[in-house]
Amino acid sequence: MPCAVALGLAPAEILQKMQESYAEVKDYRTDVLVRHHEEGGSVSVLRFKYTFKKPEMIRLDFQSPHKGLVIIYSEQNGKAVVRPFSWAPFVRFHLSPESDFIIGFSGQRIDQTDMGQLIENIGKSLFTERGNKPVIENSETAIEIRVMAEDHFHRDRTTLYRFVIDKTLWLPVAVDERTPDRMLKREIRFQDLQINLGIADSFFRF
Repeated sequence: MPCAVALGLAPAEILQKMQESYAEVKDYRTDVLVRHHEEGGSVSVLRFKYTFKKPEMIRLDFQSPHKGLVIIYSEQNGKAVVRPFSWAPFVRFHLSPESDFIIGFSGQRIDQTDMGQLIENIGKSLFTERGNKPVIENSETAIEIRVMAEDHFHRDRTTLYRFVIDKTLWLPVAVDERTPDRMLKREIRFQDLQINLGIADSFFRF
C-alpha cells in the first residue's frame, strides 16, 4: 500500500486541508448509517439524519430502528431533549449528554458527534503517541487512512481505524473501527453530506 511521503501527502497536510474546509462550514446535514458488529456475529444497524449548526446545535432524526425518535442538543443549555414518539409530540425528556439512554455502543456522547470533533480525533490518531505510522492511499476522489491508535472514546483501548476523506469537500465521509487483531467493530457512513444550507436556529427546537 502506498505510503504518505511517496504520494506527496503528509499527514499534517491532510489534517490542515480538513481543518481549513471545516472552518468554512456553517452548518451541514447528512444521512448517517452505523453498523455495530458483535462478537457473536450479529450486526445492529442505526440510521438517522444528522443536522448540525455551529457553534454546537445538533439534531438527530432516527429512521431505524426507532423511527420517530428525535434528539436535540444545544451547547447553550447543555442538555439533550429527547422526543421518543412522533405521535406524542409533547412527551419529552431532558437528559445530560452523559446519560446512558443517549450514549451509543461506542461510549460516544451526543456532544462528541460533530464533524469538528471527528477531525480533531483523526488528528490525534494521525500523530498517535503509540508510534504507529499511518498508511495512506490516494485516489481521484478520496484519501483513505489506516492507523492503529488510542480509541477516541476509550483511552484504555487500542483501535485500528480506517478513515475515508472526500477530496471534493475535504471532509471525512466514512470511519471503520477494528480491534488490533482486525475484528470489525463499527462502521460509520456519512451519506449525502450537504454543507452550508442556511439552517434556521428554530430547527433545533421542538
